Amino acid sequence: MGGIITPPGMVKFTDESEHLILLDGPIKGARHWQRTAANDIYHANPELWVASPRQMAHDTGDRVGISEDDQIDWTHTHLTLAGERGAILFWFPREYVHTCEQAYAQTSRFEIGEHLVLSIYKKYKVVVGIEPGFSGEHYLRRTIAKKYPHILVLDTLHDTCWYAAHMLYE
Repeated sequence: MGGIITPPGMVKFTDESEHLILLDGPIKGARHWQRTAANDIYHANPELWVASPRQMAHDTGDRVGISEDDQIDWTHTHLTLAGERGAILFWFPREYVHTCEQAYAQTSRFEIGEHLVLSIYKKYKVVVGIEPGFSGEHYLRRTIAKKYPHILVLDTLHDTCWYAAHMLYE
């Protein structure tokens, strides 16, 4: 039994065979790609749990009913669960709305570095997709190819979701 989880909800596994895919990537300044990704993954395999740090009903990326610290804790918990029981899907779309108070995708850029290392040392499954035109695209692609050749970098959200939904069973 799978489903889609957003904050403040927590995934509740009922069986050892259940898997979780966490969606990681920019929220502020990005289109609401998480809704499409969660639906694509769930439709590809309804047995999977999909965790999205972006609340599905809110296009703005604003947190509703959850503090910033609770949001951070929720994300860290689900990153660990996905690493241990599934995969972490990173999607880096082009910036849609620019804001000056925070660098675009700054949290996701930190988290991908951490989880690429964990893909080696803890065997976490990591899936990466980068939309052409994403700022820093060349650096990310080149660095991942050189340092993490076991990680496939895809070009479309659909391909990234499809790969994540099926890689757990290879």
